[in-house]
Amino acid sequence: MRTGCLACLLTAVAALSGGCASPPAEPRALDDFSYKGEQGPEDLPPDAPCIWVRDERSRESFYGMKVTSEMATNWMSQGIANTLNARTRPTDIIPERGLLISLSKAYVNPIDTTLSGVVVVKVTWGERNSVYRGQIVQTNWWGADSEIGRTMSAALDKALLQINFPVTTSTCEDPDPAEPAEPLEPEEPAEPAEDTEASAA
Repeated sequence: MRTGCLACLLTAVAALSGGCASPPAEPRALDDFSYKGEQGPEDLPPDAPCIWVRDERSRESFYGMKVTSEMATNWMSQGIANTLNARTRPTDIIPERGLLISLSKAYVNPIDTTLSGVVVVKVTWGERNSVYRGQIVQTNWWGADSEIGRTMSAALDKALLQINFPVTTSTCEDPDPAEPAEPLEPEEPAEPAEDTEASAA
């Protein structure tokens, strides 16, 4: 009897301590994750305004799914091209000039038969900072990756459409190299001094 009680006690302790629980599954990268706006990005002219972008999310995974930093940056760049008609260039630092859009949060929460998408972006322009949040709830028909991407893209559009900062055309250009100093003109050789004695002779 005591042996049976001891076995029950050990089983209960193991369950409470998580000893029998299976390790959590690694989040999977979405197979189909790209910007899925209604119109889609079009070819932009070379003189289209340019915006710096970077990924500032605290983590890449959400609800068992994963969006890498590269995937998120490309997705955000496509959305900016479509919604703001601007080119983009990734950066790891805050530029001294120009408009920077940083991705703070981007995730989809599947709730029963719906998908709740949330995207938060931070806009930096000079010393000014603003945060914009886009959120949308859509029907979850099949639970496919394409539906997740479409929901997140719609939330991104809602966040980007709130931005009212000016966009310049030279934001993403590399700083102009310093102009080389003009070469100094060689000094003309000094004329030899006249020999006063020879002149007197």
